Amino acid sequence: MANWLSRTFGRKDGVPFNTAMADVMSVLYPDKGQMLVTDARTAVDKSVWILRAVSTVATRIGSLPWHLMNGDKVVEGKSAVLTRPSPNQTGTEFVERIIAWELLQGTGMVYVEVPAIKGLTVLDADMILIDKGGNINYREPGLNGQYSDRQLLKSNIVLFPNFSITGQLGLSELRPILDTANMDEGAKQVWNSQMSSGGALAGLMTTDFKLTGPELMAAKKAWEEKYSGIQKAGGIGWLSAGYHFEKLGISAADLKLLEVSKVTREEIGAAFGVPGVFLNDTQSVDYSNAQTQERILYSNTIIPKADRLADRITTFLLPLLPGLKGLTFKFDYSGIECLQANRLERAQSDEIEFRSGKLTINEARIRDGLKKVAWGDVFWCSAMLVPISTSDLPEPPPPVAPPATTEPVVPPEGDSVPVAEPKGIKALHSPEARKLIAKAFIAKTAPQEKKFAQATMKAFNKQAKVVESWVADGAKAVATKPLRALLDDSDFVDNWHSLFVAFGMQSAEEVAARYSMAVPDGSAILKWIRAQESKQSKLVNQTTADEISQILADARANGASIPDMVKATKGYFDNIAYRAERVARTNVIAANNAAAQDVYTENGVKQHEWLSTNDSRVRDDHAEADGQVVGVDEPFNVGGESLMYPGDPAGSADETINCRCTILPVI
Repeated sequence: MANWLSRTFGRKDGVPFNTAMADVMSVLYPDKGQMLVTDARTAVDKSVWILRAVSTVATRIGSLPWHLMNGDKVVEGKSAVLTRPSPNQTGTEFVERIIAWELLQGTGMVYVEVPAIKGLTVLDADMILIDKGGNINYREPGLNGQYSDRQLLKSNIVLFPNFSITGQLGLSELRPILDTANMDEGAKQVWNSQMSSGGALAGLMTTDFKLTGPELMAAKKAWEEKYSGIQKAGGIGWLSAGYHFEKLGISAADLKLLEVSKVTREEIGAAFGVPGVFLNDTQSVDYSNAQTQERILYSNTIIPKADRLADRITTFLLPLLPGLKGLTFKFDYSGIECLQANRLERAQSDEIEFRSGKLTINEARIRDGLKKVAWGDVFWCSAMLVPISTSDLPEPPPPVAPPATTEPVVPPEGDSVPVAEPKGIKALHSPEARKLIAKAFIAKTAPQEKKFAQATMKAFNKQAKVVESWVADGAKAVATKPLRALLDDSDFVDNWHSLFVAFGMQSAEEVAARYSMAVPDGSAILKWIRAQESKQSKLVNQTTADEISQILADARANGASIPDMVKATKGYFDNIAYRAERVARTNVIAANNAAAQDVYTENGVKQHEWLSTNDSRVRDDHAEADGQVVGVDEPFNVGGESLMYPGDPAGSADETINCRCTILPVI
């Protein structure tokens, strides 16, 4: 470690890296005199384009949300040292500084403060020194402008090297553009020099006559009074006989300062991977290509660098922090708006591959860097590809004969209207088609239930903190605000609404496509969603309030202390996942079937049929209802209850919770 740092960041004679860097520059560029930009600090001080490029990359990575993961689950409550690494620094600034030093110096460095792991410090990479004993020291500025050296533990230094071909020192984006940065600064210096000289012509005035000192000064003064000054720069000067002007330097016109600045801006942007729109290139940018450049920035620069940073944090930093070993640091890119169009296009392409049997869910997840799921290895099939009835499939069973006690319906004499078939007959879907549609329905709703359960748990986790604080405040809190009033119904509505809409519209579109029907305008299902999410949020919160109240009542009866009651409340929320899954299944099934019924109604379907999954998990009442046919506006008779469709919110919990049935049109 010491040798590596010695070769990389400093010399063993105690010279800091920025001084050593200047020495290196004098060797690399011996004929260029004093360079304006030599290291990280002068680069951001003198070049606006370098400052803009570095801040663009660093601030965008710093603003990305991130999570600590255990497998595919987010770990809560263990990220304090990363969200607030030190008293004077936030987690966003922590990430920004690491990235900035990677870009400018080639390597960012973090020191895990000891003893007792009391914080994290992003080290200035140019202030590392190696003494003659091989010890690593860090030169820190004091309040009085003096520097003091602090010895660091080698084992507590975590390196974040940039891309490298050697596997050791990261390559800095600044290094290959030093010439470019100095060209830009040199052009500005020439311009400033000319302006500070009054804008006079860059040349030498000579005469064939020998002038005395006073005569020379008088001639010089007369010339400057008549032609010098910024307002007169670029004008035409007249020389009297005997005077000659010889051009010696580069004029502002020859220099073409704006063209130089444009070229250097493009080269600096290319080195840092920052498109021109972020470096104030407004001439060649419009709305459409600005969006494209933003996608390029995130796809080619931000995400790869963020992934590299996350990998280093996971591999080298988290093992040094108490309680974080074994966890994974992961950035969340789902909120990057400019990438959503690309994801939508890919999702649409994937859906075609899924439906045509060319791609499985797990193959897509592996491609996207996600873990496999238990249900993802089977090929999905659109129900549109399943024949409803064909000559090569078994004929559907004959209609069920009416009970013997039922008198046949005889139409009035002279009336040719056909007699309606009695309830209870089988619809015209073949047994094979019914079986495939049932399996496809379960395969579709399973991932929906998982998302809905996660959204429900998010609301439960928010409520857990509020309730635990309320319990900890004791009798005073109880008297101030009742438990039910703490549980805000909007916690669930806010997390559910977008899922309700997405699942309902997906169901409507799939059912309509399967039977070549028109998709409704969505107003009916949206009205249903608003009523359902309002009703369900109240039911869930009332159940939570009742169960916690009982827990607290039992605790008080047993003489439990406030800390014991807080612990009991926490235990309740720690084991609430089963409720989230039950709520998810109930609402997802209801939303899908309500949307399907809306499609049938809007397309003039007269009757629909109950379809159960017919497996070991189906309850007896729903197995008996399988194949039952009723008018599309009439309820099914299920276990003695009237249900308009599986999961109907009007039904009891016994007939709706955990239901997995669906409905088919009678065609």
